[in-house]
Order: sequence, then structure tokens, then C-alpha cells
Amino acid sequence: MADDSTGPGRAGTERVNRFRTAKRFEAGAGATFIDYFNGDLMPGIEMSGGYGVFAPGGRLPAHIHDFDESICIVQGDASCIVEGRRYNMSGYATALQPRGRVHYFINQSNGPMAMIWVYAGPTPERLVVDERNATADGNPWR
Repeated sequence: MADDSTGPGRAGTERVNRFRTAKRFEAGAGATFIDYFNGDLMPGIEMSGGYGVFAPGGRLPAHIHDFDESICIVQGDASCIVEGRRYNMSGYATALQPRGRVHYFINQSNGPMAMIWVYAGPTPERLVVDERNATADGNPWR
């Protein structure tokens, strides 16, 4: 694709995403995301991924996916909460969230936190659920 391409891709072609000019959206309170690739940007692709930066205190709502997800913390310190368990992550630590697990990320530090995520599905969809489902008592799968 041309260096200045910002529109949707074509099946079988490459895509370059320029960080400086990439479209950003709010994924949660204090959490700004960029979609690097997905089925809308590259028709026919069966995975999606992107970048998220969290301001201090920034977080995602409790949610699930209908596909597996991999998350790598590339800057700062993150807390990953999964159905009542808390994992502190930093320094390129990478987590795998199997489909259907209630989870969320939060930046509890005083500096920015950033992640790169990849979904095993063509569209980066999150089904937001009641935060109680991310606690040990509210674990919906017990």
C-alpha cells in the first residue's frame, strides 16, 4: 500500500499503520487505543491487534471476548484482573486471556502504561460485563 494510505485495505495486500497519524479511540476511562489491523482495515484477515496507552488510573471495563487474546505490556506497570486474580505486569510481560474469561487492565502507577494486544478474531470486540464478574465471588464460571 502507498505510504500515505489511511483507507481500508484489499484482501491479499499489505498494510502500514503510521503511529503518528493513526486514528485513536477511547476504549475505557483514560485508555486510548489504536487498531493496527483487523477485518475492517484488511478484509479477509482473521485476526486483529493494536496498541493501547493508559494514563495513570486509566482502565478498561470488565469484559470478555469470544476469542483468545494476547497482551504484552510494553511500557509502565499494569494490573491485570482475571476473575478474582490479580497479576502485576511490566517489562514486556505477556498474558494470554482464553476466550470467555472476565478480565480487565488498569494502570495503578503514576506514569503511563502501554500495551500491544492481538486477538484471534477479525474484529476487536469486547463484551462489557458487570465488574462483579471479575471478582472471585462473582466469577460466573464456578
